[in-house]
Amino acid sequence: MVYDDTLRQTRLEFYEEDIDEIDQILSDFLDASQAKCILLVDREGHLVTKKGFTKSFDTTSLSALVAASFASTKAMAEVLGETSFLVLSHQG
Repeated sequence: MVYDDTLRQTRLEFYEEDIDEIDQILSDFLDASQAKCILLVDREGHLVTKKGFTKSFDTTSLSALVAASFASTKAMAEVLGETSFLVLSHQG
């Protein structure tokens, strides 16, 4: 079980210039991929930043669901012996 203190110690922190740089990278990727939107979500389900058309859905709820999906897929990978599961992307 992960407790609040552990989460606070391992949580990512972003400065404004970090978010500006991430936003630019996501904008470039959005253009190149022709996706409608991109969400960057941390492991705990917090939305870090987003780009594109996101007004038609609840990004907070979706972020929590994405984090849960990542956690369950990572657990399945570990059961199957995969040790380097780091990224999960969804399309559709």
